Amino acid sequence: MSFRTYRPEQPENAPFPMALQNQLEALEQQLSQLLTAMNSMQAENERLRHQQQSLMDECVRLQQKNAAASEQIESILERLRQQAAQQEEDGS
Repeated sequence: MSFRTYRPEQPENAPFPMALQNQLEALEQQLSQLLTAMNSMQAENERLRHQQQSLMDECVRLQQKNAAASEQIESILERLRQQAAQQEEDGS
């Protein structure tokens, strides 16, 4: 963003014209620095939002994978219980 510096015509006997001009230039520089910092923070915020979304997506994927693994383990345990019960019946 570019700013045009306002430099009004001032009579030479105007009180503190140079001091006022210096203040305006200092404010313009501060504003420019603030805008640069704001743009940088906005870009970082966007990057962090994307990173957060990726991590949340990965968390959901891992939870689903964990649930599927738990189901498989339960299924294996149930088959083992059934086999043990069958062997007891056959052995008796």
